[in-house]
Amino acid sequence: MPSAEDKKEIIQKSDEELMKDLKNGIISSFKILMERYNKAITVFAYSYLRDNEATKDVIQETFLEVYKMRKKYKPTAKFSTWLYTITRSRCLNVLRHQKRHPSESLQYETANPEKKGSIGDNLEQEEMKTELKKAIDLLPYLYKEVVIMREYENLSYKEISEISGYPESTLRTRMEYALDKLKEVITKNQTFSKERC
Repeated sequence: MPSAEDKKEIIQKSDEELMKDLKNGIISSFKILMERYNKAITVFAYSYLRDNEATKDVIQETFLEVYKMRKKYKPTAKFSTWLYTITRSRCLNVLRHQKRHPSESLQYETANPEKKGSIGDNLEQEEMKTELKKAIDLLPYLYKEVVIMREYENLSYKEISEISGYPESTLRTRMEYALDKLKEVITKNQTFSKERC
């Protein structure tokens, strides 16, 4: 059993160093990687699947794949990019298997916690978040995917490109389109709400 000093040293290692250790049979490195990424890839997978059980299965399969592929892993890209690629692939397999339409409504987690404010401010923020979620749900799947990865997962266009296989220029164009559509839908909804009052 590793000492407290050893545990601290292991926790401070980079993802790539942990994968190298895992290749060499240090299982505690795998546990650290799971703890680091479990929440992030769970949110990511749920944004595709909208099903708790399917999400749990995908996360299990993803980490199992990481473990199985530990000997073949080469740090040519960041570990996180590789992990998101595996997760995305598993999600798409589930969607294909379930024959679900990929443009179904998604549920999103906000990246930043709410700021404390008055009840009115908090209510207004909640209404805006709800409007934004509804507007994102209306986007075609390819645009929705870029918004999720860029704005909710805080991935760079380069990372999204590596995960999705699409060129960065295509992703930037999709993001511009998505933002224009979101702005259009939200403005339209706000105008409609004001007319009703």
